[in-house]
This record gives sequence, structure tokens and C-alpha cells, in this order.
Amino acid sequence: MGEKFDDKQIARFIENEVNQLGTEELRRIYVGVGSAAYPPELMLKMALFEYLEGRASPAQWHRDAPVHDALKWLGRGLCPSRSACYAFRDRLDKVIQELHQKVVRQTVEQGLAAPVEAAQDGTTFRSQASRHRAFNQDTLHNRRAKLDAAIAADDDQAPPPDPQPKWMPLTPQGRLDLQDRMENAQQRLAAEWQKNGEKPQKERRLEKNIVVSLTDPDACFARDKEKTFCFLYTAQFLVDADSLLVLGYSVSPENTDVGTLPPMIDQVQPLVGETLKRVSVDAGYTSLLDLIDCHARHIDLLGPVQSNSFTTKKQSPHASQPISKADFVWLENEQTYQCPQGHKLFREFRERIKRHAGRHVIGYCYRCPAEFCTACPLKDRCTKNPDKGRTVRRMEREDLIEAQHAKMQREDNKAIYRKRGQTVERPFADAKGHRNFSRLHGRGLSRATAEVGLLVLAQNILTVQRRRKNAATPEKQAA
Repeated sequence: MGEKFDDKQIARFIENEVNQLGTEELRRIYVGVGSAAYPPELMLKMALFEYLEGRASPAQWHRDAPVHDALKWLGRGLCPSRSACYAFRDRLDKVIQELHQKVVRQTVEQGLAAPVEAAQDGTTFRSQASRHRAFNQDTLHNRRAKLDAAIAADDDQAPPPDPQPKWMPLTPQGRLDLQDRMENAQQRLAAEWQKNGEKPQKERRLEKNIVVSLTDPDACFARDKEKTFCFLYTAQFLVDADSLLVLGYSVSPENTDVGTLPPMIDQVQPLVGETLKRVSVDAGYTSLLDLIDCHARHIDLLGPVQSNSFTTKKQSPHASQPISKADFVWLENEQTYQCPQGHKLFREFRERIKRHAGRHVIGYCYRCPAEFCTACPLKDRCTKNPDKGRTVRRMEREDLIEAQHAKMQREDNKAIYRKRGQTVERPFADAKGHRNFSRLHGRGLSRATAEVGLLVLAQNILTVQRRRKNAATPEKQAA
């Protein structure tokens, strides 16, 4: 993301930044365990260097440590074993968020960043699980029955039933390990079935298509950015529009952006001194609940609101356009709608509409009296059943959606929003294009969190160094 640095420069940047972070958080991850560990601050420096060089696998860190000059200098000659590298990566999820927040806080306190505007978006990273080995409820149940029979034979000190399937582990301990993984996979499947059952009928997936991986049960099965179905995790980044510093991040085992914006704002605001005032997002972050949450936090949200299926753009230019909800006039004083022919609708009922993470919104249904619809000259374009009358639904606080539509039509907001892609897409492009970070190397949500945290920390170190350089030579930047 910017000027290219050589290995020696990157090593010095990492040395300086990690030294400023201190060792309090890192030392904590080894408290109360076994023999003395390698100094965690040296391990962190080596890991960050490897991430910036596009080598995120701990096995590769082990191979590079004795041969790479920069790693020898950063690690003071340490040559950690392969297992030590993996163990360090696996422990980092406990403190990596604290380290990231410390970098952001120090950057703001030193005047290198003053976040007022930011942009948020998400991207997917493939899990370390084969997409060709997915298990639905029936397949998992059948394998579990055969595995339980083999474990029962082990308890009786008898040979397992013949013939042995190829997937069956050869040792009793291996079979017990697989049983634990199947239990985790079963719990994940049960949770996915429950979420699927709570969706409206038309949005539910077929039960046979709800699948899980035995090697990484936490990962969700969905279509990634390359339009390929696979097991993946979704990472959210909130990026400062001016400095390009990643202010906040999160990792989830779901392929959705819904509900991720307010928690991210709450995570970032204390770090930057409550200075964040505007956030640019795409249509996945501008639901009614998002607008309500941002309004309560005094955040100016820039982003298009998703249109319904009756928008003019989606209709054939040769077909007569149906009359959509937008053609009805909302009468604020009377709290009802007026149809294009001037008839007023009456409120029929109130309902609670489920949304993500157990939240809900209040909706109202308004209906035009049938006697008006049956005699209306526009009935063929307005409703399929004039005898029942046309209905229009409105949610509580829908005025926020209408205001958002109007806001995004202003030229000044359009000009600001056009810069969003130059802000939030750059860390993603840097990760996948320059850091070779499109697939995770560990399994499970905790390891995914540690890996994405290391990536963000490494990227922010380079960003901070560029800000320092620009602050030291402002006349060159101006030229």
C-alpha cells in the first residue's frame, strides 16, 4: 500500500514499533505454562516480518529462521522449532486485538492520524478445509454410527467391525479424536439448522445443502469473492480515510456483513478519542437497524440503501411499469399512505419482523379499500387481486431510510462516497495481492482471528512508518 521498502527497512520498522508496544501483553500468554518459552516479542517480530513477505505459515517461519538475514537480526539468532512457531501463533488470539488497539491509540496520540472519516467493508478468506469433503446431517449421522461401533469394539478390546472404511482412523486414539471432531461438527450443524429454520420460507436452504467440515467445524460454507463455494471466514475492516490505518477489524464464521457496523464503531471510538464522525459503506450496511444505530451514535453514514425488486432499473423497458411503493405518498400528519389515485389507505395490522442476531423491527400493513381498487383504472398495474385491495408495508423509523435516499442524491456526498473504494479496498488488495494472504493456515475461529490480527498489525506498522516519513519531510510530499 504505497512506497516499496526493502527487507532491511521493513525489519527496522518492525523492531521500532514492537519495542514501543512493550511486552506486557505478550508475556501474559505464557504465564503459568511449562518451561521457559522463547521471548514472545522476538517471535512477534519474526512473525510480522514473515507476514509482510507473504509467508503466513508457521512451518515456513521455522524454515526461514536460520537462513534469512533479517529474521536472524529480528530474532537475535533464534531458530524456533516448527511446533514452537505454531504454538506462538495459536496463543496470539488472546492478545492480538489488544496489540492492534495499542498501535492505533499510540498513532493517534502521536498525531500521525486523526480519524474523522472512515470506510468499512468485509472480505472472505478461505479456511484450511477441503470444499470437497463437506458433510450434511445424513452423511454425518451414518459415519457417526460406524465410528461409535468401532469405539465400542475398542472398549471391549475387540477388533473393529470389518470391513473398515478408508476414512476410519487406524488407532483407538485416532478414533476418539475423530469422535470429538464429529461432536463439534454436530453442534455446528444443529446451530445452522436452527438459523435456517428461523428464516422466511422462501429464504431457507434445503436441509441437504446445510453442510459442515470435520476438520474446521467453525467455518461456514458459502460462496467466496471468487464465486467458488468453499469453507471460509469473513473479516471486517474499518479503515481511516486519510491515513489508511486499519482502525478496527473482526473475524466471524459467517458470510454476511449484517450487524457488523455498530460493534465496529463501538470498538474504534474509544481508541481515537470519539473523533469518528462519518463512515462510508456499501448497501450491506445500510439496513434500518444500521441507520438507527448510527443515528444514536451520531455517525453520518454514507451508503446506498438497497432497493426492492420493483425498481425501474430491473424492469424491461418494453413492459408497463408496475406501481411500486414509491408511487404512494406518505401523509405524515395522518400516519397513512395515499395511492396515486388519491385514495387513503387504512392501517390493517402491526407486526414484529425478525432481523439478524435476534433483533427485530416494527412493521405496519396499510390496505386500500377493495371498492376503490376494483374500480381503479390502474388496478392491472397496481395489484394482482383488486378484490382484496392493494397493501403497502411501512416500518417504524422508515423516515431514516427515506432521508438516506435523499442524502445519497446530493453531489457533495456522491463525491465523498466515490473515494470509498480507494480507502477500504486497499488493505484487502494488499493482503491478497502482495502478502499472499487469501487462505488461512490454521483451523478454527481462534486461529483465524490470530492470523487476521497479525496481518492487520503488520499492515498498520508499514502505514505508521509511512506517516512518520511524510511528517518528517512535508515539503517533499507537497511537491
